[in-house]
Amino acid sequence: MPDPFSIANSASADLIFLDFADTVSVAALVEQIRSLTTLFVGPAAAIAEQARVVLSTPGNEEDRRRKTADLLEYCLQLAESAAQAPAASESTEVVVDQPLVDFLERADELLARLTPRTDLAAYKRTLHGVKGDAGVVGLRDEAHCCHAMEEALARGLHPVHLDMAVKWLEESFSARRFGLAPPPCDSVLVSLRRTPPLGETLVATGLVRPDTVAAALAQQVHLTPGRPLGEILVDSGRVSTQALAEVLRVPVAPPLRIDAQRLQQLDAALARLQHHHRQSASSRPHRRRLVQAWEEVRLARESLQLTTAQALLERMARVAQDAARTLGLPLELTVSGAELAIDRHLADRIADPLQHLVRNAVSHGIEPAGERERCGKPSAGQVAIRVAHAAHSVRIEVADDGRGIDRQRICAKAGLPAGTALSDEELWKIISRPGFSTAASVSSLAGRGIGLDAVADLMVQLSGSISVHSVIGAGTTFTILLPPACS
Repeated sequence: MPDPFSIANSASADLIFLDFADTVSVAALVEQIRSLTTLFVGPAAAIAEQARVVLSTPGNEEDRRRKTADLLEYCLQLAESAAQAPAASESTEVVVDQPLVDFLERADELLARLTPRTDLAAYKRTLHGVKGDAGVVGLRDEAHCCHAMEEALARGLHPVHLDMAVKWLEESFSARRFGLAPPPCDSVLVSLRRTPPLGETLVATGLVRPDTVAAALAQQVHLTPGRPLGEILVDSGRVSTQALAEVLRVPVAPPLRIDAQRLQQLDAALARLQHHHRQSASSRPHRRRLVQAWEEVRLARESLQLTTAQALLERMARVAQDAARTLGLPLELTVSGAELAIDRHLADRIADPLQHLVRNAVSHGIEPAGERERCGKPSAGQVAIRVAHAAHSVRIEVADDGRGIDRQRICAKAGLPAGTALSDEELWKIISRPGFSTAASVSSLAGRGIGLDAVADLMVQLSGSISVHSVIGAGTTFTILLPPACS
């Protein structure tokens, strides 16, 4: 009878020098290991069969080689233990936990679905399934880890921070296949309980670079203490509102808040409408009151879509002040029209493009204090943001008293002949071209040529218009006219 220990030791030696490209040699070694399943009994035979399956299954060569070697070594350990045991133990029936084996065979497939790119709902479903199956087959540590992962997701942790736990599950299930104890999971559970700062999450998801977060944090500490990091990154154009909302797992738009007094007015108008409707067939005065009540309802409904310009102007004021602090420019800012009612959807749509105009007014328009004083201007630059109602329109102005737009420099940058006289309309058409910029270098505030073209695009979408008026040495004013409601 062949010596199974010699065969196992020979297989281990052959495995070291095995060329996986030689299919004949691989098949011969697989057959050699298969013979161990008939020569050994009990757990050793089961482990030998696992080694044969691993070696014959396509996959990474080094991974297959390592796993097969580990299994063969474990097979010999089990066989030696069985050989040293009393003879009575040889007749002991080996009980195979088939549900556990089945679960471990599909564990890798399940874990492959747990990636940060997986849809969050699908991620949660898969994780919940792994937890349940692990609990059923008695893998308590793994089920406990999955439960901690679920709690972390419920707390708002981004799936990118669960990769360490997923890797631990992979290692644990791999150990279980060999009949070994899983690695300790204390450090994994600690990582699941922490709440990483936003900057770490944004970097981990690949939305921003580490140096971008570092610069924003420096601005937060030295220029705008207490201002949220996400707001700084959005205002600087480094992260979109949509992307930030997805990372934070919050709605893109804030929930609509309706003033309680307006609701009461609407309810009262509806009650009167219902009352007059019941009496409308009896007399002409009742029908007239019905029309009046209906008009009240219509006006009340329209008022629910209105907000004041205050929040919009406050945001633009922060943008202007942040830009001035970044550039080290003294600034005097004035805003007007905060009390005016405007369509809330219009305010939301115009906010991001409008901040480009405000930032341009500071970064391109306002001169350094020394230069302003030499020109006879106050050392602090003047920027005004105004909201007003025009004839059937909302009028928004961003004005500065800076250096003005150098039309000859614009002509040179646009490839036009020197001395070309540009009208205000022609000037706007050039500076709003995608990618057009006169900045000498790219910075967080200017140089990319992606600001004014966004404003121009929005004007087309909203059926609005924009104009520019600029005088060298006296400043620039951008004027936006928009329909009163956003369709």
